[in-house]
Amino acid sequence: MFLTFILDLPCIMQLLLVIYFHQITLERLSREKNITFLSEITEELLISWKNEVLQRATATTWNNYHTHLRALLNFAVKKSWVTENILLEIPRARKPKLKKKTIDSASFKHIFNTLDYHEEQLSPKWFWNAVIKVMFYTGMRQNQLLSLKWRDINFKKQDILLALEGSKTHREWSIPLPKGCENELLFVKEQTHQQLGPIDISDHPVFRLQLFNDNFSGFGLTSSQIEGFFKKLSKFSGEKISSHRLRHTMATLIAQHGENPDLKSLQYILGHTDIRTTMEYIEPKRAHLEKVLNHLSLDF
Repeated sequence: MFLTFILDLPCIMQLLLVIYFHQITLERLSREKNITFLSEITEELLISWKNEVLQRATATTWNNYHTHLRALLNFAVKKSWVTENILLEIPRARKPKLKKKTIDSASFKHIFNTLDYHEEQLSPKWFWNAVIKVMFYTGMRQNQLLSLKWRDINFKKQDILLALEGSKTHREWSIPLPKGCENELLFVKEQTHQQLGPIDISDHPVFRLQLFNDNFSGFGLTSSQIEGFFKKLSKFSGEKISSHRLRHTMATLIAQHGENPDLKSLQYILGHTDIRTTMEYIEPKRAHLEKVLNHLSLDF
């Protein structure tokens, strides 16, 4: 009876009860703008709140709030609690386009030296060496690495299937098996068979840290485990390294190779659905920029 009565009131608390997942966003709006009823939410109020949020947080934070509130206000319109979703008139915040963060050659050497020096804390060294090289040479995303199965790697045909499972774009595609990480993958497979015996491991994850380090449990490598490794490696080496940075480094090196880089091939390898995403890795070389600028003359 009480719940029915509450749900008949056109106030913010209705949405908190109906869609609990978005509670934090609603509570923050209600608290920071001192409102209770849906009728108090105006375009001016939301614009004011947007500006306040962007002064203390990133565009991503506001865009998350925007997504939550838009869904909730759409629900309110459907329930006839409000006549329109005024948030539709307020745009999401533009994210600043920052330069892709990459790892230079000297940093890579230092990172692998660190892996040798801190072998006990980053064990097993050969396992993490393989993780780094596979991510770098293939450009695959972290989730794709975690989802990689032995059946996805064909050493005879020399290709790797980046399967639907773990794909950000909800599709799958094959890429050539890079020579730079083939030996590492073969060694991981050999070590896996040493632990499990001569069984069929086709459906097993390629990277099963738990087989080689008793401090970890589970069946396959997890996000927290790989992120924890990169955090430790970054701390020990003083060099920031992550799965994103490995992918960005690989893509940037290919994009800057030669005068006319093969962007369509790079787009395919990275799995981008839009070539504009691939174009973000293109940066003109300094020598070319100097040539363009030095071509200027007042005698035109």
